[in-house]
Amino acid sequence: WLTQHPEMLPLHLAINRLLLSGIAQVDSYDYGEGYFYQSMDMVGVSGFRDTRARIEAMDLLRHIENKNVLEIGCNAGFLAASIAPSAGSVVGFDIMPHLIEIGSCIQQHLQLENTELLTCSFEEFETNRQFDVVLSFANHSTFDGQTRHTVAQFFAKCSDLCAPGGQLLFESHPPELEG
Repeated sequence: WLTQHPEMLPLHLAINRLLLSGIAQVDSYDYGEGYFYQSMDMVGVSGFRDTRARIEAMDLLRHIENKNVLEIGCNAGFLAASIAPSAGSVVGFDIMPHLIEIGSCIQQHLQLENTELLTCSFEEFETNRQFDVVLSFANHSTFDGQTRHTVAQFFAKCSDLCAPGGQLLFESHPPELEG
């Protein structure tokens, strides 16, 4: 893909440097196993999880069209960036600063003005806003031990973050990882 899009080499160099630097500095489980956890077709990044396939399988664009969306545990923000053109706004957060830096590079490259990425844990995330759609994809519990809420606390906070009539779209971990 990069041989056909050499103009993307500087972006790939920047995000791969951030990824490798971040992995070296973090003492927790690497969900991408040395590469990216999510893919992002718009910029030619492959990953452990196919973002486009997840969006299509869940008919996600229909659910988020012109809505204010919160993505819990957004990783590098590839899903947030992929849905941003259809959403009213997207706020995503992740506990790993290097992943948010990668997402910010992608966001800037794509000139997404309706997307905000933050570094924090779910437990630390605070806002006065409520969202039309709250996305929780494979992060209600974590293998790295970063999750401190019980499942009941997790769902209660998700409920509080949903606007009246809002939706929580939830995906558990892939069966091959959960056993």
